[in-house]
Amino acid sequence: MSKNSKPLFWLLFVIYIILLLKVIFFSMSLDAVKAGVTSASIDRVASNLKSANFIPLRHISGYMEMYFKPAMKIMGLKILWFVPLGYFIPSLTKRKRFKHVLIIGLSTILFFEIMQLILSLGQFDVDDIILNGIGLVLGYMFYKAFK
Repeated sequence: MSKNSKPLFWLLFVIYIILLLKVIFFSMSLDAVKAGVTSASIDRVASNLKSANFIPLRHISGYMEMYFKPAMKIMGLKILWFVPLGYFIPSLTKRKRFKHVLIIGLSTILFFEIMQLILSLGQFDVDDIILNGIGLVLGYMFYKAFK
């Protein structure tokens, strides 16, 4: 990437992160977001842990029992939203190796899942980590293919 295009890539990355935050945390009403943030407590987290999915493929298999088109849409969006992250990490940092992108990307995905758990702005789901991780890997593959 040329030095002239790097500021544009950073701008695109910031826009991407804002959109990602909107999709993950602010897709519900502002009142629901405020309630989640202000009610964050140990008891609330404990309650959220009871409904969290820690069993890999539990929800993915549930999606597959749905009609095919809605299931593919749900899973496709969960993958698609993290493809840019897999592309941006090696593009904007000195971390070009797959293992570095995987560590940074999965840490970011895990952060989002944990924040959903703590702030009650979604449900912690290991299947989301799997699907988001697939998107991350696809993004890295695009980076390698087009660098």
